Amino acid sequence: MNMTSLVDYILSLFRSEDAARSFVAAPGQAMTNAGLINVSPAEFSSAAASALPFLDLGAGDPIGGVQQAVADQHGLALASDGGGLSSGLLPRMPEPS
Repeated sequence: MNMTSLVDYILSLFRSEDAARSFVAAPGQAMTNAGLINVSPAEFSSAAASALPFLDLGAGDPIGGVQQAVADQHGLALASDGGGLSSGLLPRMPEPS
């Protein structure tokens, strides 16, 4: 796995809404489609820290953390199926003013 490719991919998620939608809906499939196969959580976390040093992923799932950050960046909402992530997207409701 090429770390530079993974860093570039993570950065592309914040630049391209189409890439973001695919990643938010199905991160594993989106990464496979981008040629990023068998990326470990540790590799993903390291690449995310290089690409986005300001982003605090905490001790949890690094892919889920980036998924949430990407959804927030593009105004997408993660759909929920009883607390887990699902493959659907819901439009984000406007913030009350």
